[in-house]
Amino acid sequence: MYYQQQQPPQAAVAAAQPQYSAAAAPQPGGTDFTIFVGDLAPDVTDQVLQQTFSPHYPSVKRAKIVTDMMTGRAKGCGFVRFGDGGEQLRAVHEMNGKYCSTRPMRIGPANKMNKGKSAIP
Repeated sequence: MYYQQQQPPQAAVAAAQPQYSAAAAPQPGGTDFTIFVGDLAPDVTDQVLQQTFSPHYPSVKRAKIVTDMMTGRAKGCGFVRFGDGGEQLRAVHEMNGKYCSTRPMRIGPANKMNKGKSAIP
């Protein structure tokens, strides 16, 4: 007797992966420079993260907190996208250890992900 192995439902596969919005991919026609921001407090939102960086770095385009797809809760990390590579490098050095809400941030360059699975806001 032949048994065909069932494929898991797409919803289950997607739920097992971190949630990134469709806006996570870099926009065509421009170069974006992104940093990873870790050790964020649970109360930090996209807006709070962006407001933490934008007064110091005018080229900040967007900030995005990574959320759990099942619960909708923040996972304690996010990404900040810059339009200027120099400001991105400055932010990595200058903002590492600075407080956002109640915790010091851990900052580094964002890793590039496979095409179609961008972790960049």
